[in-house]
Amino acid sequence: MNRKQVVKSLTFPDLKLSVAGDAAIVRHIFLSESELDGKATTTRIGALQVWQKQGGTWKLLARQGFRLPT
Repeated sequence: MNRKQVVKSLTFPDLKLSVAGDAAIVRHIFLSESELDGKATTTRIGALQVWQKQGGTWKLLARQGFRLPT
């Protein structure tokens, strides 16, 4: 593992958060621009996360990334 990718930017547009009691569902777009071996790459995927509040802190229980329509 000696490939070195440089992340130029990382953003989470369209963030939507729903909280019900000690559970939360977060939906967002994962958008990054990076460079690998001199080649620029853009990654744009959807993400869904499930969180639960345990002992006063939020714990990530599940995360699912999915392809967005072009």
